[in-house]
Formats: sequence, structure tokens, C-alpha cells
Amino acid sequence: MDRELVESGVIGIIGHTLSTMSLAALPVLEAHQTVMISPTTASPLLSGKKDLFFRVYEPIDKEVLDLAKWISQEKGIKRMAVIYDLNNPTYAQDYAERFERAFKNWHGSVPVTMATQAARPEEIVRAAQMLNNFDIDALLIVHNALDTALILEILRRNGWQGTAFASPWSMTREILEQGGKAVEGLHSIVPFLPDHPSERYQNFRKAFLQRFRREPDFPAVCGYEAAQVLFKAFEKARASGKALAGAILEIGEFEGLQSKIVMDEFGDPKREKFRVTVREGKMERAS
Repeated sequence: MDRELVESGVIGIIGHTLSTMSLAALPVLEAHQTVMISPTTASPLLSGKKDLFFRVYEPIDKEVLDLAKWISQEKGIKRMAVIYDLNNPTYAQDYAERFERAFKNWHGSVPVTMATQAARPEEIVRAAQMLNNFDIDALLIVHNALDTALILEILRRNGWQGTAFASPWSMTREILEQGGKAVEGLHSIVPFLPDHPSERYQNFRKAFLQRFRREPDFPAVCGYEAAQVLFKAFEKARASGKALAGAILEIGEFEGLQSKIVMDEFGDPKREKFRVTVREGKMERAS
């Protein structure tokens, strides 16, 4: 699909949502000198490269360190498990491995790490059932929203009382709509607050509700921001390829809906992130 788009003469592509897909697209982009701006790709494996790939979602490096410190130093949790999705290894496996190293640096222990595949629900069910056999205080889940809800539903049904954490990948509207009581108390660090008070976001939220009849989530917000980066850069460059990429870097700072998006020389952004907890079916800022 990427190849068909660039051969049709588009000025740029907004995508992909998964890190694994973005990484796979890079050779096509380079061969055709086409800019790609991803809304939600977060893998550090795509960081620090002088190429035509940009993103509005900050790579996970700092997020993982902050999460490990939050869990160990502020929550006082010292023993936990990690479960991640092998179908998106560029993001999920990397996230899990980075977290485990960071958590151990804060004197935490990760005695159990499980890799499962979202394409095989029976495998996820089996893994969730096995987690009940281990003495763990908390669990980090690096899966999509529906898999995260399924894992927690099985654990809670079997009496697990531990604290659950998730990567931002799962913190979409599906986790709130499908998770029910199983996801109550789920913690994460995300680039988006559903009730953020900024005027820019509230105007966007109102328009989004009118058009789609549902609340926006972080992929919707980041997708909009990626489009705005592309449009602003094209207004400046009036060209595609390296000229468009150069315009993004020259502008450097973009107004996001909830925080500024500041690009470094490699097109990797810095932006504010927020600690959140699911409470009564809503994603709220954690205290």
C-alpha cells in the first residue's frame, strides 16, 4: 500500500500506527524520497536517524524509565511480571525489555516475562491463567486494548488482587468500553488526557464529537496532530521529498492539542506525557 501511494505521487504519508509497520515501510520511503509522519509509532529503534520518517509520538525511552520509577519508588512495588505481544515486536518486545532493565535498576524484580501473539486468543488465555501461579505484586501488559482487557478479566476472575499497569498502546476508548470492572485501577503513562482543559483540545473534542459521535482517544489526537505537521510543513516548502522534510525540521516546534511538539534534528519529538488511572470507566489523571 505504501508503494502504491508513493507511486501515485502523494506529497507524504500519515502512518503507520504500529512501530513494526513503520519500520517495514522505511525502505519504500527512502527509495521514493517520500516523507512519512506517524501518529503513534514509539519504538526507539526508529530514533536518531537522518531519514524521511517523522512522528508526533515521543519514543518510549524516557517513558519506560518514568514508569519503572513510578512503580518501584512511589508505588513501592518490587516484584512483578511482564506480558507482551510478539505480533508487534519492534514496539512491544522492546518496551518490555527496556522496562525490565529499568525496573531492575530501581532494585525491582521481574521473575516472569511472557510473550504471546494477539492472533492466537487461546495463547493469551493460557498465559493469563498461568500468571496466577506466580507470586507477583503487579503486572505490566504491553498488548492492544482488547487483549489487555482479556488478560485482566481472566486474572480478576481467578482472584488476582495485584496492581496492573499498561503501555499507552492499550489506552484507547476500547479499554474503557470493553474492559469493565477488570480494568478498574489500571495505570499508564500517556500523551493524552481525555479531560485536558486547553482551548485547542476542547475545540477539537467538540468537532470530533459532532462528526464521529464518540469521544476522541490518543490515536485520534495524534493522527490529527500528524496531519497538522504535514500541512504546515507543506505550506512552507510547497514541495515534497527532502524539501518537505527540511521544512519540518526548520519549523521545529508545532502546537499540539495538549502540549507542544518539539522535533529534534532526527524528527523525533519531545512532548508532555501524563500519568493516568482508569476509574469508573474513565481515564483520569493519577494523583
